[in-house]
Amino acid sequence: MNKYMSMGAIACAVAMAVACGDDEALGPGTGGAAGTGGGIGGAAGSGGSAGSGGTAGSGGTAGSGGSDAGSDADAGVPAGRLLVAGTDFATKTEIATIDLETSKVAGSVTVNDGDAVPVASGGQGFVLERTTAKLHHLDATGKIAKTVDVGKTAVGLSGTGSTNPVGVIASGSKALVVLQDANRVAMVDLTAGSVSKTIDLTPYLASGDGDKSVDATRPVLRSGRAYFLLGRIDRTTIAAPSYQLACPSVPALLLAVDLASDSLVDLNGAAAGEGLELTLANPVDAALDGNRLLILSAGCFAAADGGSARTKHGVEAVALETGVVTTEHAAKNQDFLSRLVVRSSTAALLNTFDASFAEHWYGWTIGQGALGSELTGVPAAASLDDANHLLGVDIAATDAGPTVTVVRYDISAQTKTTVVASPWTGSFASAGGTALVR
Repeated sequence: MNKYMSMGAIACAVAMAVACGDDEALGPGTGGAAGTGGGIGGAAGSGGSAGSGGTAGSGGTAGSGGSDAGSDADAGVPAGRLLVAGTDFATKTEIATIDLETSKVAGSVTVNDGDAVPVASGGQGFVLERTTAKLHHLDATGKIAKTVDVGKTAVGLSGTGSTNPVGVIASGSKALVVLQDANRVAMVDLTAGSVSKTIDLTPYLASGDGDKSVDATRPVLRSGRAYFLLGRIDRTTIAAPSYQLACPSVPALLLAVDLASDSLVDLNGAAAGEGLELTLANPVDAALDGNRLLILSAGCFAAADGGSARTKHGVEAVALETGVVTTEHAAKNQDFLSRLVVRSSTAALLNTFDASFAEHWYGWTIGQGALGSELTGVPAAASLDDANHLLGVDIAATDAGPTVTVVRYDISAQTKTTVVASPWTGSFASAGGTALVR
């Protein structure tokens, strides 16, 4: 469980999306929303606790590189490998690798971190240990091929505590890792198994930000650039009695690193710095929609109205060629927006949590103000397989222990078929996430 999770009558922290994308034109593969600590109105990954206005998401995960959402294995696209994590949220996570062509477990690995998530990017599979700050590069059988230390010593920092790696982008033998609690991104040489360079993000820290973090999250790869978000929220404002995140005094930002030069790209023209200012607050997820980046924001609570109503939450789009920012969906209710899954150029899914901590999935026609019908039976830790299907985990409690099934969910019919039963060698009652390697 992430160290920002505080337990009591109401556990509170701010959910931050942890994910990584790829440069396919449509949507993230898993797009998971695992939180740096679950939520004041927010979603933790799988099984975390929630504060007011939100809940812990079942099976949040680091997002995968995505797939061509309009195709499937029958159309000639390789079925790929699904990484499925089971966790005890304390000391152990097991990640099984499922060969989707044979519907069999190819292998598994267990790591000594209860806050570890699977990641897929650039056709490669990874595991991020967020407490112990390790990046594991997996082979095709799900075994660890190489482990990279992304802790404080490795990135040239002193002191104790995790750097809290929250997202990975891979391109060939190079990877970018977002280190949220270090205010850094690390460039990793996957062949050498070491950090080759770090980029300091502290110049973007807002004056008076009590948590001393720029809240970097959600990297997405497109055309040789790794885009990522800076929430620039202040988690210290989440306090009794309301446990509600105060709206920050500075805007969230979109930044990008050029992977050829390992340097920040100037996205804002003549303005100071390199970051492009966003309109909404507390970004938690992002997904590509052609040449646009869709950004899901969970919002905040403004002091002007007594902090009683969530504001600045919805979906905005950034045209990556021009830098123009537009609002695509202004949320109509007070639900916490947790995940965004782009199915095609016109269709997406939104995952939310209501004030009673109940989870909901809705269809959304991109650009429309209202959400579509609610889906039922969506599995935990859902990943996008193709435009019409999700892959995820069903867990049922029995007297003999949890029964776990990896399933394929038909979005239109809202039905499920079994991919594989009992994917883990150990017994776990919670899914720690999935990621589709394709």
